[in-house]
Amino acid sequence: MNICRLCLGEDKNLIQITEKKDLLLKIKDCVSVEIKADDNTKSVCNLCIQKVENWHSFKQMCINSDIQLKEIQLKETKTANFDEKATNSLTEIWSGDDDVKSCISDYELTIN
Repeated sequence: MNICRLCLGEDKNLIQITEKKDLLLKIKDCVSVEIKADDNTKSVCNLCIQKVENWHSFKQMCINSDIQLKEIQLKETKTANFDEKATNSLTEIWSGDDDVKSCISDYELTIN
């Protein structure tokens, strides 16, 4: 058959892809189609190859962005927790010191 395995389009410039392991994996990953060596149609058109490459790049970008966002959120959470613990610890340490209480009160008045 002289048709694209993915879009069924007729194209004179079909590419045999059974030897292109990287492309086969991308096709399986992106569109859940597994092309095997014993399939009757093992050719894909350039347009579908381009679409698979673009989709795979987009998918990788989204995965990387998700990882980076989770790392940022984790750092922010750790920082917020640390700041809260540090503030609580300092409050406990200074709670009995009248001079410190006076300074904190004065500081609170100046920022409000």
